[in-house]
Amino acid sequence: MGGYSILGETDSRAISKWVGAMQKLVKLFSAFCVATVLAQVIIVALAAARGNIKQDTVVKAIALLNGVDFVGDGIEQALINSREAPMPSYEDIEEERARLDKNLELRETAIAREKELTQIMLAELQAKDELFTRRTTEFYEALDRKEKVLQQQGLQDLQLTLESLSPEQAKDQIVRFLSAGRLDDVVAIFKGMAPDKRKKIMGEFVDQQDAEDLHMVLERLGRGEPNVGLIRNARDSSPAGTSE
Repeated sequence: MGGYSILGETDSRAISKWVGAMQKLVKLFSAFCVATVLAQVIIVALAAARGNIKQDTVVKAIALLNGVDFVGDGIEQALINSREAPMPSYEDIEEERARLDKNLELRETAIAREKELTQIMLAELQAKDELFTRRTTEFYEALDRKEKVLQQQGLQDLQLTLESLSPEQAKDQIVRFLSAGRLDDVVAIFKGMAPDKRKKIMGEFVDQQDAEDLHMVLERLGRGEPNVGLIRNARDSSPAGTSE
């Protein structure tokens, strides 16, 4: 009787442990089920909040939570469809190649046309630039000619004024011009005077300084100044004179 009671006590302990383990498994399984349901509820709630709640969306969400991969099935189906798609024929390939060649030809034609238009515009721009340069040069040359005419006219007026003065007064003014460095103007004035007027004014240069001043004037008159100097300057400033 004593041995039987010990065996019964051991069995009861084993049974108690087994029952406790089963209870824990039941609790874990229940928790897992509850978590799954909560996850489904959350996904459906998010879809509803975003306005994506549709039957297809709900089915896919439940399928994914239960281990069914619709995306993988879709990829597999796409691969199957690609294998079943018919191969293009030689005529289809040639037609596509001709279409690509035509597009390339049209692009090359458009590029060539734009290049030609650009060259035309560049030529027009160069022509306008040359015209502007020529007109600018002509304008400044006209200004130079006008300036020379006005200077010549001014010297002629000055010459007439000096001729109207007495020889002594005219000599005094000419000395002042020489002191101001206007030797060429004095030479031009003397050259344009009548011989008798020039003789009377030059007769007033009597002292040593006057004689030196008169010598400078006569020397330049003998060299053909100021006309020779103007011709020389024009020749030196011309393109031909510069190249030489």
